[in-house]
Amino acid sequence: MLQAENINIPIIYLTANADEATFERAKPTRPQAFISKPYKKLDLQRAIELAISRMAEQHQTISTTTTEESSETPFILSDRIFVRYKNKMVKLFLKDILYIEAERSYCRIQANDTEFLLSMPLRVLAEKLDSGQFFRIHRSFIVNLRQIDEIAETHIVVSKKVIPIGKSYKEEFAQRIRMI
Repeated sequence: MLQAENINIPIIYLTANADEATFERAKPTRPQAFISKPYKKLDLQRAIELAISRMAEQHQTISTTTTEESSETPFILSDRIFVRYKNKMVKLFLKDILYIEAERSYCRIQANDTEFLLSMPLRVLAEKLDSGQFFRIHRSFIVNLRQIDEIAETHIVVSKKVIPIGKSYKEEFAQRIRMI
């Protein structure tokens, strides 16, 4: 039904019916995974992560090979990311991210009401974020430009958190924001 309407949503079957007939009925829908009950939580988490990863790769391929404006076919997950939190993947809207802080090889994402700790370096996460909305302002900080409350000569304020502006980022940051 969704495929007939040209809606590209990854499908993961989680079923108690693991017989060949059920599997053959599922194959034409081109699912990302087919998991039989009883299932392990880890198997389902990995299937979801793989589906999200494949969708991101498809979007990346489309955006690099298409010369037309890609606004007509928006990526289904362009406004959110999924992060691991308490043994599950939870949705986090990009607009709710205040800033991201590096802590060695980890990133601490500070959102409106929660914080998340990711096991990846800040530079890797920076490559995955929309550069129109997020800006690396310091070697240890990426900020959501839409969440900035105050701008000073040496720092900015996001939700009462004072974040320094690195010297090497200062000029590009000044060009990115509008000041009157």
